[in-house]
Amino acid sequence: MAMDDNQVLNLVQDSLVRRMRTMFSLYYEAVDTLSLDHVNHVEQEGPRARRPGAGMTQPTAEPAPTGLVRALTVVIGHSQRWGMVWFGLLFWGSVMNAVGTEAWPDANALAVGAVAAVVGLTGGLVAKVRGRWI
Repeated sequence: MAMDDNQVLNLVQDSLVRRMRTMFSLYYEAVDTLSLDHVNHVEQEGPRARRPGAGMTQPTAEPAPTGLVRALTVVIGHSQRWGMVWFGLLFWGSVMNAVGTEAWPDANALAVGAVAAVVGLTGGLVAKVRGRWI
């Protein structure tokens, strides 16, 4: 049974209203149950903890990122260096593939896709070497 546009919009609106009510109820619950001591609480453990009579400790060097943070740092750095190449391969390659399959409908789809990917990759590499598109 298909839903018309009006039913879809009503469903989305209902979902958003329920989510907003939940957020507001959590907010009001927090405001009712928290005291000023909770809000201004300072943890007493860790490298930057306050020690009685000692004031704030000297900031320590941040440890090297590990796990997910390290992986995301590597991916972001890679995308900043090789973004034009990936854009050429994925975007221009898919555009060339779409044009190629329309222009030559009887050709081998794998061959058209491979040629389109090579053209997109080549364009991306040229753009990376030049530092700009066109």
